[in-house]
Amino acid sequence: MAESRGYDAENLVRVRKAALQVKAGQAAFERDGVTFAEPEVSWPALACLLTVGAEQGGRLDVVDFGGSLGSFYYQHRGFWSELGMVRWRVVEQPAWVQVGRAEFESEELRFYSTIEAAEAEREAPQVLLLSAVLPYLPDPQRFMADVSKRRFVAVVIDRTGMLREGGRDRLTVQRVRPPLFHASYPCWFFTRGTLLAPFAEDYRLRAEFAALDGTNIAADYRGFFLQRSSLRGCPGH
Repeated sequence: MAESRGYDAENLVRVRKAALQVKAGQAAFERDGVTFAEPEVSWPALACLLTVGAEQGGRLDVVDFGGSLGSFYYQHRGFWSELGMVRWRVVEQPAWVQVGRAEFESEELRFYSTIEAAEAEREAPQVLLLSAVLPYLPDPQRFMADVSKRRFVAVVIDRTGMLREGGRDRLTVQRVRPPLFHASYPCWFFTRGTLLAPFAEDYRLRAEFAALDGTNIAADYRGFFLQRSSLRGCPGH
C-alpha cells in the first residue's frame, strides 16, 4: 500500500457515469469505468452460473462480492431470460452501495455492504461470485477461509492471477495507465495450492478455465468452479 496511490478520487464518479450508459443501452458493457461498444462475454464463468441455475430448477441467486455497480450482471443480462428467477446481490463498499441503491437497484439487482446482510434477506443465496476481486483483498486467505464455511451451493472464481510455478503467493503493485485511468494498487498472484486450499474440505473442483486479462509477469488469469461436496441443507435440496 505504501508503494501505491490507490484508485483516484474520481473512480466512483467515473464508474457511475459508465454504468449509467450501460444501463441505458448506450454501451455494451463497462469495466472499471471504461465503456465498450462491442459485447465481451466471460463465457466460462457464465456457463458455471447458468449450470447452477439449471440445477436449481431455473433459479439463480448470486452474491457478487466486489461487484461494483453491477458490472458482471449488466454485461451478461441478456443471458438471464431463460431462467425463471434471477436474484443478484452485489456486496460493495458503503459509498458504492448508496449509489447502487439510488440509481441501479431493481427487483433482480440489490446492493449490500456485507455478505451477512446479503444472506439475511429473503432466501439464502446459492452462488458466490468472486470476479477479479480476490487479488485486491488485504487478506484473501482469511476471506476465503470464512466464505468456505458459508452455505453456498457453489463458488465461481473468475479473472484471478495464478503463478505458473509453485512457491509462495506473490504480492505486486499493479499500475494502470492512461488512456484508461491513472491508478496503482496492491495485487496478489496466487499459487494454485494456496488458492484452493481453503475450499478443499467442503468443496470439490468441478471445472477450471482460462479467464480474461493478462499480465507482464509469469502468471495467467484463471477461473474455478467449486461446488459444495455435500448439498445437504443447501437451498433447493
